[in-house]
Amino acid sequence: MFDDLLQTIEKLKARIREHGTYIAPYESRTRVALIDPLLTALGWDVSDPSLVHIEPRTVNGWADYALLGSNGEPIAFVEAKKLNSSQDAMGQTVSYVVQENVTNHTNVRFGATTDGNQWNLYDVVAQRLVMSASINGDNSAKAALQFIALWRQSFSTGVFTPAVEPVVADAIEGAPQTATSPIVDATPPLPPEPSVPLGDWTPLTGRFESTGKPAPSAIQFPNGQTAAIKSWRGVLIETVLWLIRRGEFGPQDCPVAMGPTRYLLSLDGMHRSGKVFHAPVAIGSTGIMMEGSLNPSDSVHFAQVLLKGSGHDPSQMLLRI
Repeated sequence: MFDDLLQTIEKLKARIREHGTYIAPYESRTRVALIDPLLTALGWDVSDPSLVHIEPRTVNGWADYALLGSNGEPIAFVEAKKLNSSQDAMGQTVSYVVQENVTNHTNVRFGATTDGNQWNLYDVVAQRLVMSASINGDNSAKAALQFIALWRQSFSTGVFTPAVEPVVADAIEGAPQTATSPIVDATPPLPPEPSVPLGDWTPLTGRFESTGKPAPSAIQFPNGQTAAIKSWRGVLIETVLWLIRRGEFGPQDCPVAMGPTRYLLSLDGMHRSGKVFHAPVAIGSTGIMMEGSLNPSDSVHFAQVLLKGSGHDPSQMLLRI
């Protein structure tokens, strides 16, 4: 399956290069030439109504595709734009998902946007971008490893499971590394966490008076490890570092969205809109940059989101105020 997907990506890459000027003016051409072939290669035969609904009607309008789960119900809406479109449709796609769930009591979790080249998949429940891949911009093997998480046999259960082994960063085009290649961990080891005296601890899910009040002085994680912090922003920074040390998060999981056009974490300190982070903060020596212009409630909220996304109960994380 991986080899077939890789061949499809190579064909689409050549198609964009050779016929991009013909495809780009029309969304319909983009769908037929670029989007439909990739979905089909991933097992989503767009001609089969039992697998994919074309232009399904939602509460908020007409989506372009609905991918159907093993129960026959939508698990993801996909919004298509013409090739090289600068329009960001993620907000529109998320609105389809949210309103459909609220109004019709459905359980759609994912929304995707694509111009046939760039594909972005957003987990509406976790409020984060879980996949971002480019046909023409990425190494073909790297793109394939991203897309393989959308393979129908696994994604039709409604669970997004990213590839566990990243492509080597300097893989040569035409001779890509595969999913069986050795893992190359470019993340340097982090120093041991400092010891913090025990005191009065409050769960992360509790209520905090942050305006005009001192920031927490320490954080305690579900496994009992602690770290000293000096600001509310430190709550999020130390959460990311703790997950990295446990091997549950890393550069391969970036970027992480904090909205339709903004990233919380990225490798280049840039938002999806192309704007530089307002207050970029380096997460240790991991190569990950965080948007530091967050208020206290945002820092706590996104720490909870990252913990939940890694299978941890945020109420088991404590802050010492």
